[in-house]
Amino acid sequence: MSATSHTECSASTSVGGAMFEIGSFKPSPNLEKLMLTLASVLRERAGDIIVRGFTDSRAYKGNSFDNWQLSTARAHSSLKLLV
Repeated sequence: MSATSHTECSASTSVGGAMFEIGSFKPSPNLEKLMLTLASVLRERAGDIIVRGFTDSRAYKGNSFDNWQLSTARAHSSLKLLV
């Protein structure tokens, strides 16, 4: 994992595999491990945390989700791992 601090935010990037399977909001085992580690570090710090969900640029229209809904579900899944 690498982290970059900016004036308004910090961005972290995971390495070592996909964070989610294509079309899924279920976190991969690598992401679960990463988020639990990140949560333990963030508990030590004051301030607000913003979690944003993203998808790739491929058009996605599943039975339950479009890209916007999928990115929202991914953000919620990640947030659950942090708290």
